[in-house]
Amino acid sequence: MPAKPFIYLAAASSLYEMIFTVMLKIDSRVWFTVYDILAFLCIFYYFFKINRPKYRSIFTVSMVIFALVAGAGCFIAPRSLSHFLHVQAVFSGTITLFVMVMTFLWFTDIFRKMEVPNLWDLPDFYNIAGLFIYYSTTFFLFLLSDIIQTDGSVIFLNYWMLNVVAALILRTLLTIGVWKSIRN
Repeated sequence: MPAKPFIYLAAASSLYEMIFTVMLKIDSRVWFTVYDILAFLCIFYYFFKINRPKYRSIFTVSMVIFALVAGAGCFIAPRSLSHFLHVQAVFSGTITLFVMVMTFLWFTDIFRKMEVPNLWDLPDFYNIAGLFIYYSTTFFLFLLSDIIQTDGSVIFLNYWMLNVVAALILRTLLTIGVWKSIRN
């Protein structure tokens, strides 16, 4: 199952955030940067596996762009909270663009071939829907996080609930995708 690395990363992320961020109150900026890099690599792997050997040029360009973004982000993010939020916005934008392009191409292929009688029975549908919903929802949150954060932490926490709900939807759809793949 190509989604396994991302599912394991999501599980590890939940544990890390609960233990290190909530209980031990450790600054999570480094974790978010590492998570974004690992998330892109897992998502890249997933789409590469389900679309192989098509779209090699898109995969190559996406990997080069993300490598440049990640390289620069690792040096800029630790400077301050503002720099960190800017880097998160760029990471989010890069990952969101990749997910949207690959989702569009996947659906185009599905509807062009018309080999799948019902999308509800396809595990990849749930995985891709979860990724698409999560990244398209949180894109604007991360893009505007520096502005939201300067208005006060209470407002920021209210907006952060959007991230929590989107993550819950993502994890629910990934779980349904795993369940569907076991049943098939």
